[in-house]
Amino acid sequence: AFPLVKYHKALDAWRQSGRIQPNAPEPFALQGDAYFRMNKIGDAYESYSKSLEIDPGQIDLAIRRSRLLEKMGKGNEQAAVLNLYSRTFPGTSALVIEQAKWLLANKRRTEAATLIKSLVKERPEEIEARQILQGMLDDPQERYDNLKELATAINQMLAKFRDTIASAKTLSEDISTKLGTLNKDE
Repeated sequence: AFPLVKYHKALDAWRQSGRIQPNAPEPFALQGDAYFRMNKIGDAYESYSKSLEIDPGQIDLAIRRSRLLEKMGKGNEQAAVLNLYSRTFPGTSALVIEQAKWLLANKRRTEAATLIKSLVKERPEEIEARQILQGMLDDPQERYDNLKELATAINQMLAKFRDTIASAKTLSEDISTKLGTLNKDE
């Protein structure tokens, strides 16, 4: 747990940063995060909104702000924001997933399933969508097939991760060798 006094100090720093760089979205987004952790939902919403005014392309922040609307009891407004962002940034997995979650929370399971199935068909590697879909499938064979695809997607992700680690290790060894050569030349 982060002590409340540290959030206040962080807020002071981010406010100062916002005054120095009024056109930078980051200080306002960070203020919103701190307010959220302090359970000041209205202040968090205002800070997120300011950040999004500066840079509306922050999709993850737009999603966080939409969740605040839900906490504020403004579910219809949340849906409108998610729909607007989905039209503005079509094909963004995180937005489709968030829309499906909203539909599920509002007892619109069939529509949510249609959205998630469409996303999984378009992007079979989308792990979070497959996880959500797993809980929506009633047919045992569909559940089994989705679980197999989920396992495949996870294995592919792990293989990419291992390849990245191996490349980083090779690069690190190359740099060490070159630095050693440079040090000998001195």
